[in-house]
Amino acid sequence: MTSNEEKKIDKIISDTLKLNYHDLDKTLYMDNVEGWDSLTHMNLIMALEAELGITLSGDDIAKMTDTDAIKHTVNTYISHW
Repeated sequence: MTSNEEKKIDKIISDTLKLNYHDLDKTLYMDNVEGWDSLTHMNLIMALEAELGITLSGDDIAKMTDTDAIKHTVNTYISHW
């Protein structure tokens, strides 16, 4: 994943979760971010798919419960461009 791709993913995450862009790190999980519930999670997934032109599988969506997992999973899709 390039630096620009990672910045784009971070921007999508911060915008969707209403977090400061500079507060994003690997320790952000659904369990420790206020407002990151199932509805917000689906909004995040839809934003990632729309902005990046990818379609995530149900299994991958279920595993994307922290910022590190999101980046790792999305990377597997964008590395096939």
